[in-house]
Amino acid sequence: MEIKEWRSLAIQSVALFFIVFSCCVCFAGRMQENPETTVLAERRTPEPSVSSQAEQQEQEEIQAAESVTKSEIESMSDTYIRIPKEGIGQVSEVYIHNEYMESKIQVTFRGIATGSITKDSVLRIHGFRVSKGRVDEKKDTLLKKLVVNDQKNSLVDKNTIQIDMVTEKLFEPTLYEAEDAYYISLVEPKKAFEKIVVIDAGHGGMDEGTSSQDGRHVEKDYTLLVIKNLQKLLEKEDIKVYYTRMEDKEVSKKDRTKLANRLQADVFISVHCNASTVGERTAHGMETLYSKRKNGKKELTNKRLAEIMLKNIGEETGLRMRGTIERKNLYLLNHAEVPSVIVEIAYMSNKNDLKYIMKESGRQKIAQGIFDGVMQALEEE
Repeated sequence: MEIKEWRSLAIQSVALFFIVFSCCVCFAGRMQENPETTVLAERRTPEPSVSSQAEQQEQEEIQAAESVTKSEIESMSDTYIRIPKEGIGQVSEVYIHNEYMESKIQVTFRGIATGSITKDSVLRIHGFRVSKGRVDEKKDTLLKKLVVNDQKNSLVDKNTIQIDMVTEKLFEPTLYEAEDAYYISLVEPKKAFEKIVVIDAGHGGMDEGTSSQDGRHVEKDYTLLVIKNLQKLLEKEDIKVYYTRMEDKEVSKKDRTKLANRLQADVFISVHCNASTVGERTAHGMETLYSKRKNGKKELTNKRLAEIMLKNIGEETGLRMRGTIERKNLYLLNHAEVPSVIVEIAYMSNKNDLKYIMKESGRQKIAQGIFDGVMQALEEE
């Protein structure tokens, strides 16, 4: 090999070294950035990142511990979890995460000594019954499952103990801190909130739903975008709202309907997009679907809810109101025990309808129409 070739090879090798070195430094910097939102026991809440906000939008609230006394806990509910502080030592962070779609409550302790919390540390008080340790499915009336994960977080150099509890009933948990222990008060949502609404973004994950004629736009994306606009409106009201999904993931029809039934929701709204047969593009507008199944309400029947939603969305958007349609064989409508409706917001197979939902302004109007319909329905309920 000639000298010129050696020089050329040396220059290329040095350049390659610096490229690899730069990538490693960049990657290491990213690894040190911990995007997970934490809530400290001292009740200091850092500003969440964009990614953590998306995670919190999935119906899964993260809460810091509030200071209380044991007597205050007992006055709130006769159902709670008690984790004594004795033997735990210093803890830097404690927070709770409610995964209500799975009836799972997750409590996380960070900056804690390994092995300081076990299943025996988790006392379950349910009325006059007190239990601890391994869950006995035949005797335990509160929990179906209890898992204590003792782990070390290598990124932040802290020990973490995570307690996962799957409850028999659906509860609204709140984390409290007293001098002697940490408490998780468990209250049934219907007893905690005057009004409960369940909002369902149709499809998700592998279940894409219908699509535009060219297949570039799919239903699951636009239903979720509309729901995110709707969330901004609903969060300003004094009502409790649960969402079946706030990200692109698959949720079964059974789980969506089960959530509304377990919550005894006042209103259950499922948002979808429509489409006509392949090659047929003239059908357009929005419609609402309902079932004649009784929902336990005299005034707010499923048909009445469908009429309210159709009117409010139609008037807000100016989209063609195709009408309310009875559907007998749709799982969600046929199994919901609460006032329920499917809102078909537009035809993705129609060029003009597709343009409408592709625009942020169009989705905002649809969300406003749904919001107005929900508020009217709650007044009539």
